[in-house]
Amino acid sequence: MGCPEGVILDDPLNFSVAVHDPDTGALVDVAPNFRIYKDATGVLVFSGTMAKLGGPTTTGFYFASVLCTGANGFEIATAYTLCIEATVALIKGGVAYGFTVYERVPEALGIPITIQGYDAMTGKPIQIVGRYR
Repeated sequence: MGCPEGVILDDPLNFSVAVHDPDTGALVDVAPNFRIYKDATGVLVFSGTMAKLGGPTTTGFYFASVLCTGANGFEIATAYTLCIEATVALIKGGVAYGFTVYERVPEALGIPITIQGYDAMTGKPIQIVGRYR
């Protein structure tokens, strides 16, 4: 999964990572920490520890979900960097992802469209009216 490139304000940002032994490449169970920074400022917005994904029969996969709300420090039209790191066998490894927080666009604000055509079954004209976002 990694991390999506965008999230709507007030929705959760869901992200995941696999943790490997740096010597063997094997998956290992070490819970990674994560930090989310506001781009261009380096301000820490949110941090935490990821939870194991898949239960006792799964090794090395971790998941976290952060609610991207104004109360948690997130802003519309703002870019963020998610940094995930874990230390395995005294070696620290990590990955970084970027994402942007967007405003929810009400359905009514889409571009009005009309599609005209013919029903293949009846041969009668049809018209579809909707909105394109």
